[in-house]
Amino acid sequence: DGKDINITVLESIPLDPSIPIPPIDSPVDPPVNPPIIIDSLLYEKLNKVYQSIVGAGEIGKLANTTLLEDKTYNESLGNLLVILNQIYANTPYSYSIKASRDSMKVFEDNMSYFTIKPNKGEWIVQGKGIYTGVKRDNVSSGKNYYGFDIGSINNKTTTSINGGLATAEYGISNVSSIGFVIGGNHQNTNFKGDNSLKGNSMYLGIFGKKEFNNLKLMTGAGYQYTSVDAERNAANNYDYFKTGDKYNVNGFNLFAEGKYEYNIENNWSIAPKIKLSYYHIIQENINEGYKSEELSMSVSRAKNDLIDMEIGIDLIKTINIEEGKLKGIISLGIVQSLGDKERELTGKIQGKNKRGSNFDIQGAEVPKTSGKASLNIEYEKTNGLIYTAGTEVEFSKDYNRNISVKLGLGYRF
Repeated sequence: DGKDINITVLESIPLDPSIPIPPIDSPVDPPVNPPIIIDSLLYEKLNKVYQSIVGAGEIGKLANTTLLEDKTYNESLGNLLVILNQIYANTPYSYSIKASRDSMKVFEDNMSYFTIKPNKGEWIVQGKGIYTGVKRDNVSSGKNYYGFDIGSINNKTTTSINGGLATAEYGISNVSSIGFVIGGNHQNTNFKGDNSLKGNSMYLGIFGKKEFNNLKLMTGAGYQYTSVDAERNAANNYDYFKTGDKYNVNGFNLFAEGKYEYNIENNWSIAPKIKLSYYHIIQENINEGYKSEELSMSVSRAKNDLIDMEIGIDLIKTINIEEGKLKGIISLGIVQSLGDKERELTGKIQGKNKRGSNFDIQGAEVPKTSGKASLNIEYEKTNGLIYTAGTEVEFSKDYNRNISVKLGLGYRF
C-alpha cells in the first residue's frame, strides 16, 4: 500500500537453547512464552541456509512469512523453518547422484548373460528392455520435530527407469569371452510437492568372462553420461518459490563377480557368489540464475565414490526339451554399501548482485544394507535364438524398495 515498513534482519534465527526439565518436586512458574527448542545439529544446518539468504540480500522475498501482521511469532518462525528445511532436506539436486548410481547399477546387472556364453569363434548378441521402479519413503513425525508442531515431515520419492541395452559377446575360447555393451534409459523422479528430476542416460561398457572348471568369473567397466532437468520448489503457508536448472552427471563403474557352481541331483545346481562394484560419480555445477520473484541458488560441483559388495546364492534348474534348453535361476543376496552413502552438496543463495554464504544440502541416502531376490528364465533354442525374462526385488530400511522387470531376445551365431 506504499507505506514504509521497518524490518530488522537478524544474523541468525533467534531460538532459545534447550532448557532442562526441572525435577517434579521443584515447582516453577511456567514461562509466558514457552521457548522454541530445536535439535542443535539441524538448527546449525537450517541457520546456514538462513544466513545465506540474508547474505545474498534476499530476505525481503520471505516478507510474507516473516512479518507478524497476520500471524503469531511461533507461526512465523515455524513456517520459516519449513522453507529452510525444504531447501536443506528436499532438494532434487542431491538425489541425481543416487539416481546416476541406480542407473549404472541397472546396466551392470543386465550387462550380459551369465549362464549362457559363446564357444570359441562364436558370437552372442542380445537386446533387452528394462523397467525399474524405485520407491523411497522417509517419514519423521512433525510433533516436536523442531521443538513445536509444524506438521508431518515426509520426504518421499518415487523413481521409474525405462530403457534397454544391447550386447555383443565373442568367444575367445571355449572357457573365455569378451563383450561390449551400449545402453540408454530415461529416469523420472517425483518428490513430495512439485519437485521433479528427469534424466536421460547413455551407457557404454565392456566385460569379460573366464571359467576355471566350476569357478566362473566376470568383470567389466563402463561410462555413463546423464543429462538432467530438475525442478525445485520451497513452499509454506505464506510463500511459494519454484525454480530449477539443467546440468550433467558423469559416472564410471567397475565390477567383478565370481561364483562356484555345484551340480546336484536332477539337473539342479547351486552356486554361491560374490560381487564387488565401484561407482565414481561427478555432478557438474548447478546455477539456477537470479530470478526476481524466486529464491534461487547455485550448487557446487560434487564427486561421490561408492562401493557395493553383494554376497548371494543362485539355485539353477536346467530342463532339456526337444527344441532347446530351458534354465530357471532363483537368486538370493545381501548387498552392503560402503563409501559416501549420503553425499552432502554445497549450495549458495543467488542474489541480484551477490551470492550468500555456503550451506549444506542433505544428500540422498543409499541404504547401507539391502536384500535381493530374483527369478530369471533363459531359453536357448537349437536354431540359436535365445529368449530371456526376469524380475527382481530389492528392499531395505525406510521402505526403500526396487522392482525390476526385463525381457530380452538374443542370437548365437
